[in-house]
Amino acid sequence: MSESKLGKKNYYFGKKLHSSILFAAQKSKGKLIYVYSEKDKSLVNNLPFISIRDTAKYLPICTGTLIRKLDTGIPFKGYYYYSLSLKKRIKCYKWLKIILILLKSRWCFKIISKGNYYT
Repeated sequence: MSESKLGKKNYYFGKKLHSSILFAAQKSKGKLIYVYSEKDKSLVNNLPFISIRDTAKYLPICTGTLIRKLDTGIPFKGYYYYSLSLKKRIKCYKWLKIILILLKSRWCFKIISKGNYYT
């Protein structure tokens, strides 16, 4: 930064952004982490965490372990960790099942031994 913009000469010197603006920026830039308890599959804090760091700060898990346990479906220290909510995951799985059924049906593309595609 040039010396003409240092200290009090800077327009933003001593000014703070409103907390709602900072929260919106965190939410848009961060990766939402949905944490569910192992006992009753309820969402912890009734809201997703804003980022991986925020999740690791409040729960007994470090960031590296959280990245490895994310979306595995295996509970770790009494919690499930997902990048999508359970409702969205169920919708995705329903579509995946439909696609797999279509792929197995005869109306789908079949690969011939020569590598040509037919309907």
